[in-house]
Amino acid sequence: MSQTPFKIGQPKETDYLQTVKRDFEREPENLQQLEGQTKTLPRDIRRAPVLAWPCPHLL
Repeated sequence: MSQTPFKIGQPKETDYLQTVKRDFEREPENLQQLEGQTKTLPRDIRRAPVLAWPCPHLL
């Protein structure tokens, strides 16, 4: 037989490599979201009600 059972050429990208590339492209969006959350965190902490412990409703 003169035919080879394997294709010669560029290997196809696996699903794993495609997922890694996609995650790498999404990373800046995630970083921007986290930066926005950390900027508002001190303000949210100041606005949060102070809980008294032990709570009289639980006794």
